Parts: sequence; C-alpha cells; structure tokens
Amino acid sequence: MFKKIVFFIAAFLSIQAEGQISRNDHYTAFGIISDFQDIPYGISIYSVSRANKYGFFTELRLNRLKFGSEYTFQGYHLPSDEYRESEFISNKSLIKMITIGTLINPQKFGVLEWDIIDFDFVLGIGYMQNFKYNFYHDTNGINTDELQSDPLGKYYVIDYNQHGVNMKVGANISIENYRLMFHIGYDTHPKKLALGFNWKMK
Repeated sequence: MFKKIVFFIAAFLSIQAEGQISRNDHYTAFGIISDFQDIPYGISIYSVSRANKYGFFTELRLNRLKFGSEYTFQGYHLPSDEYRESEFISNKSLIKMITIGTLINPQKFGVLEWDIIDFDFVLGIGYMQNFKYNFYHDTNGINTDELQSDPLGKYYVIDYNQHGVNMKVGANISIENYRLMFHIGYDTHPKKLALGFNWKMK
C-alpha cells in the first residue's frame, strides 16, 4: 500500500511544470488515477472547449502481477489435478481496464456557474479484463493405481477469466487560475471508487 501511494505522488509531481493561467471552462488535462487497491496504476486525459457543452476523456488502468521466475504456467485445471496433492499458496488477479466517454460542462447548461470552483462531470463506458490465477506448490506429484505424474514444483493455473463492460460516472473539480484538477469516479465493474490528480496543460 505504501509503495502504491509513493508511486502515485511521485508520478504526479513528475508532470508538474510552470505555465500560463488555466481556465476552468477550456482545458486539456493529463493525470494519474488509482483506487489504491485492485487497480492502483492508471493514466487519464480530459479535454473540453469553452465553446462546447461536451468534451472527451479516456482512461487506461491496470495492476501489476509478479509471477516469479520459480513458477511455471500450466494452463487450465485438468481433471487429473484432483489427484495431485498440491499445496494451495494464493490466488492473484491481473486486471486491465480502458474507458472512454463524455466530459459534460454544466456551465453551458446554466448550472453550477461559479466564479472560482468548477465542476465538470464524466460519463463513460469501457471494458475490463480480469485474469485470475491460482498458485500451487506440488512436491508429491500423482501416485495412484491409474495415474502417475512427476511433481510440478511451484506452478500456477488459470482459475477463471472475468471480463465485462464497465460503466463509469465521476466529476472533475478545479479552481480558477490553478492547473491542479482533482477527479473522483465510480466504476461498476469492478465496483470501486477511484481518485485522480490531473495537470491542466492548457
């Protein structure tokens, strides 16, 4: 958890730079987004013009899964595995998510017309891939009257793949003349809140 927070802060600080004054109703912003748990790493881009009611945004998010060089991949579970006296170690997920959608500028609808604080809303759709693996340690192999098999050592197999469509809603919050923009969003698949820090590039 601590390493994820450090990465999040370091990545955000690396994109900061001096620049011109930023407006709330016209910007292109780049940033990072995380839920600090299942999908800790992500980047986001938002763009809206003061002349339009709608803008565009996209997000790419993923986690990192270390398999370890001592583990071998054995594909899917086999019927013969029920005879294998393996020690279950853990299960882990490799998650990838991409989202695209619309950024809504409420000021153009006569709503939330504030001078200092600005709210923009996002509505998006995306696709999430969740590859789940089980990790085992087999030291005995299979020794039955019908089956004989050497030990596999440390190995992992696909438990299941859970892919699906994700819907996202959220909001961007910024202050006039400041480039820093905050994002808070909610995804339906998986059901998670995410926080983002963005830097207005124009």
